[in-house]
Formats: sequence, structure tokens, C-alpha cells
Amino acid sequence: MKLRNLRAAYFNDGNDVEVLLKKGLPDEAKIFSLVHELKHHYVDRKLIGTGTSCNLSSYDSQPEIEKAAEIFAAEFIFPEQEFLQTIKDYGITPQNIQPEFVVKYKKRLGNIPISYTFLKKRLEWFKFIPKGAYDKIKFKKLEYEICGVPFYLYRRGYH
Repeated sequence: MKLRNLRAAYFNDGNDVEVLLKKGLPDEAKIFSLVHELKHHYVDRKLIGTGTSCNLSSYDSQPEIEKAAEIFAAEFIFPEQEFLQTIKDYGITPQNIQPEFVVKYKKRLGNIPISYTFLKKRLEWFKFIPKGAYDKIKFKKLEYEICGVPFYLYRRGYH
């Protein structure tokens, strides 16, 4: 497995536990990854086993454990019922959804630490958009067009 594709890893040698996080992840991805690994720690330790290293290809060898950790993290961070209620309150329906609405909705959520990828997956799961329909949309770029470029990026020469 190529380590550059790895966002996080859980290590348990029987005496000590460590979590490895990829350097430079956005805050939303860090939080999601940490909660994902937390599920492994509290629920999956016996299933994963112990040793000097974890099985870095566990997604391939034990996909149900990894998918369960992804679902756990998503539900922990932004429960489905809360998501559906806020979507309804914002007036988004499968009939009127547009990429611009997704950006405005995410901005309206404020401090809920979710990424555009997270939102896209939830919108697909609940059939607000067809699977893959928003794959080519660059939501950060769209956000900057709608809301403006954050000041800290202007200082780095982005505009």
C-alpha cells in the first residue's frame, strides 16, 4: 500500500497505542480521521489484533471494519438526523439543489467540522444528487467566488 494515500493509522502493540496522522491535513479531515481511529481503539482492538504494527491494508482485508469506522466518524461529527433537519430548514430539495446551495449551506453551518467531500457523500447517500454528479466541482474555488477569498490567503498571494 502506498503510504502517501494513507490519512491516518491506528497502532496497538498490546502495551501502547498510537495514531499516525498525515501531515498537512485540513482540520475537517484531521477531526474525521481522529474520530475514525477512536472507533478502532474502543471497538475494534480485538478484531484488528495486536503486534508491532497495524495492518496498513486493513481496508482491503477487513473492509467492514473500515466502513463501520467511517460511518461512526460521520455520525459522531454530524448525525444524519441533524443533517436532514438542517437541509430541510435551509430549503434544499433534490429538485432545487445546486452547487452554490451546497457552498452557502456549508457556510451557514458555521463550526461543524465537515468538508465538501463529506457533504457530497451525504447528499449522494440521501439521494439529493446522483452519485458522481458533483465529482468535478471544485467547491473551494466556488466558495471563494461566492464568499470571497479569506484574508490569510490574500497574504499568501492567492487571488
